[in-house]
Amino acid sequence: MRMRRMIYQKNEDNDIKKENELKEEAQNEEENEIKKKEENEIKKKEIGNKEEEKKRKEENENEENDLQKNEDNDIKKENEQKEEATE
Repeated sequence: MRMRRMIYQKNEDNDIKKENELKEEAQNEEENEIKKKEENEIKKKEIGNKEEEKKRKEENENEENDLQKNEDNDIKKENEQKEEATE
């Protein structure tokens, strides 16, 4: 009788141990999945920030180019007016 009780107890302990291992494994998988999702969100934000920064840089370059063209045109007009005045 005593031996049988010990076997039952050992089986029960093993079952509890297996159950705990499965719970831990499931929890680890869930945590890994959450971590992966968070990493993907961070990457998406970083990519979005880089794209936005690139867009702003292009806009600034275009604006600088436009200003330079306007300045060049103004200088050209001034030179033409000076030539006309000297004629």
